Amino acid sequence: MYKLKFVACMVFATFVLQPVTSSFAQFAGGKPPKGGSDSSTDDMPNKSEYRNLKNKIKAIKRDGKDLATDFDAKKKLKRQLEAQKTPKAGQGACDTCEDVASKFCNQSRKNAEPNACKDGSCEISLQPSETVCYRIFKNKGCYRDALTGSQRGKVDDCWMVTRDHDLETVNADLERLKDDIAENTKELEKDQDDLAQLIEDCPDCQNADKKKNDLAGGINGMNQFGQQQRQPSTFEQIMQGIGVGGSLLLGGVNSYLGYKANSDMVNGYNSSYATYVNNATKLGIPFNAPSQFGGMYGSSGMGGYGGMSMMGGMGMGGMGMTGGMNMPP
Repeated sequence: MYKLKFVACMVFATFVLQPVTSSFAQFAGGKPPKGGSDSSTDDMPNKSEYRNLKNKIKAIKRDGKDLATDFDAKKKLKRQLEAQKTPKAGQGACDTCEDVASKFCNQSRKNAEPNACKDGSCEISLQPSETVCYRIFKNKGCYRDALTGSQRGKVDDCWMVTRDHDLETVNADLERLKDDIAENTKELEKDQDDLAQLIEDCPDCQNADKKKNDLAGGINGMNQFGQQQRQPSTFEQIMQGIGVGGSLLLGGVNSYLGYKANSDMVNGYNSSYATYVNNATKLGIPFNAPSQFGGMYGSSGMGGYGGMSMMGGMGMGGMGMTGGMNMPP
């Protein structure tokens, strides 16, 4: 309920009270209120352009962030490739190209014209054999001019050649990303300059956006306030203290009354039993000891049934006399 009232007040103040107050102030100052063909109508294209430009800047920033993330990932991959010294799982060996080197690269000077290898620059050393495929790849004359496509494919199976191919691709990607980041930065700066100029031409555009954010912030604040646990007021804390104190007070009074009743009952029983003993002594008749349950009982003499019963904190009971004095035959 509090949230709805707050939102209603904010909406009323923003969209109803403020325009009315502004119009009244302008009217009192001798200026006509905004409306019709005046500045509010003229500001409409600017406000729309302002919103579109703001959204465009947000999109450009997102793109720039993605480009920076890709650039960092490519740099990391480049470092890993440059540090690779052994083949990875699934990559081929580099000692399987000896026949390609001897039959094609080293005989390439005899090829028909035009022949880029006639000066012997395409010839490859066969030792060490563990890296012969990689040496063919590094000799671009042999790799590019003396070999067919299938022969280059055999060379490309070498893990060192695969690594270098990947490095070429990564370096090309890094150059492309550098250009994309520079273009993104240039576009962002231009749009930010355009936005600054637009705000100078249309101050109400930014004010309307600020009001919208303030309203959203107020609603979010009320949501957070509503989610917080409500604290008791001072009056509620006082009443809670009174309730606890009253309960303790009543409990103490009840305990005292129970104790007083029990004491009176015990005293009454003692007095009655003393009278019974005195009477029996005077008459010369035997008398019975008091019962463990309270009261007196017996089959001769003065018999009594009754006693004290303890119930809760207050005892109820007494001594009931049924019978009388029994005389022997």
